[in-house]
Amino acid sequence: MNKLISFVLMVIIGTSPVLSQNKEYDYSDKYIPRKYISDLSKPTLVMLTATWCGPCKYMKENIMKLPEVRLYKQTESAWKKAERWHKKEYYEYVVEDCDNLLPYMKHDYRFLFAYGQSLNKTGNYEKSDAILRMGTEISSDPMFWNVMGNNSLALGRYREAEGRYKHAFYMVPNRLYPLNLLAKLYHAEGDTVRFLDMADNVELFVPKVESVNTERLRSEIRELKSCYISSFDK
Repeated sequence: MNKLISFVLMVIIGTSPVLSQNKEYDYSDKYIPRKYISDLSKPTLVMLTATWCGPCKYMKENIMKLPEVRLYKQTESAWKKAERWHKKEYYEYVVEDCDNLLPYMKHDYRFLFAYGQSLNKTGNYEKSDAILRMGTEISSDPMFWNVMGNNSLALGRYREAEGRYKHAFYMVPNRLYPLNLLAKLYHAEGDTVRFLDMADNVELFVPKVESVNTERLRSEIRELKSCYISSFDK
């Protein structure tokens, strides 16, 4: 019985939210990266080991060689590869790698966003929508709704796109990107009045943090607006 208790004490099994809320837990330990505990909504296994630890040796020789653990390691490795493709914007490769990973990674919002956005970029709008909607159930990141809005726009569902962009903005009202997308939507529809109104909103909007990216978003709308002004002058 004592051996069993020792073994349990050496292995911490829990869910990510529980561990992330434990204020007494030392996240500064470089051997336990915080992102693997606080970001994932799946069971987390933390192995504390030492050269003199008998239960640790047992885990290494038995537990860590279980098929389920091997599959987990293979899945994580494949996801890291797909994540690198996503950062480099090789979306076709991401889709190819993620198709087989979905059953094992559907708990990870980072995976769902990368997969869903890559499907959008490769023209698979309906499938992208299904994947991103899964992400909205476990993440409050408004980018899921922005990309879903892009799917709706590509499919010609303008009012649905409008609703999704507005939803993204209401989730985090200090971000400029959803307003940029709304202005582009009205431009695509040919709705001059609503476009010019939203273009003014984009120009006057004060985001929480100004950056090169926010200025780029404004410049995109200014360029579209200049076409309207030129046509009015004629």
